[in-house]
Amino acid sequence: EQNVIMDKAIMEKAFKTKVDKVSDLTAYVGKTVGISEWIQIEQKNIDSFAAGTLDQQWIYTDPVAAANHSPYGTVVAQGFLILALIPKFAYETLHIEDAEMGLNYGLDRVRFPQAVPVDNYIRGKVDLVGYEIIDGGARIKLYITTEIKDEEKPACVAEFIIQLYN
Repeated sequence: EQNVIMDKAIMEKAFKTKVDKVSDLTAYVGKTVGISEWIQIEQKNIDSFAAGTLDQQWIYTDPVAAANHSPYGTVVAQGFLILALIPKFAYETLHIEDAEMGLNYGLDRVRFPQAVPVDNYIRGKVDLVGYEIIDGGARIKLYITTEIKDEEKPACVAEFIIQLYN
């Protein structure tokens, strides 16, 4: 029970995994490699994303309508805004010294279990779940859980695939 309490305390703090070589990542498959710092999702973030994606639904951009008609009682962030932060969480929590370049290869199994109300804080918990050698480097799969501060359910869970070249 003492270890469970200690592990939970460790998991509450932001941390990053640093390795010298892409190949060193094989030792981390099946492990949490990082937890990002908390970031606040403000209305200006939601509005900018809405303008850039042309997704101007009132539940995102109209605080009065959202307060009166939304099941959340306030504006919420677009699910794709939360998803767009996944690369930030990955690169913030995993540093590979000899990686010259990382390319977003794709996503598998994306879900949005809970909406993120405006002004809430989120962070990414990053687990390395796959490693495959490719020409010039490796293809890794990260399972990223986007947590909402003080909430049980995550905002987003996704398998993020990155090609690393060294």
